[in-house]
Amino acid sequence: FSSADEVKMALQNHEVELHTRIGIAASSFDKAKPFTDHQRARIMATTVGKVIFNEILPDDFPYINEPKSENFNGIDDRFFLDPGTDIVEWFKNESLNGPFKSGFLSDIIAQIYARYQVTRTSVLLDDMKDLGYDIST
Repeated sequence: FSSADEVKMALQNHEVELHTRIGIAASSFDKAKPFTDHQRARIMATTVGKVIFNEILPDDFPYINEPKSENFNGIDDRFFLDPGTDIVEWFKNESLNGPFKSGFLSDIIAQIYARYQVTRTSVLLDDMKDLGYDIST
């Protein structure tokens, strides 16, 4: 996909589901997203749901692709593929990343609070509530 908007459109058109593994141009994310120049020039392997979830995080907060605390320091280079890579074949050889469970979501909230304090944390909690409502309906 070329952008998060394209991913959301595919979801609305029932072409993909939330757990569908996809490739998206890393350059399509806000410049504040802390990707390296090497990463920004590549295709990021992720899922539809994670693209949507990461949209509610602050622009300069690392993209969260795995439910691991190491993600708070940036995304692992192994998720960035050279343009032209056969992404379907790559996914066949790559293990699945687990979903974000409540304990990890609490870790994300704690990280947002530590970095941005109360106001931004309140916005995130409202956005999480709204996202959960939108997705469940």
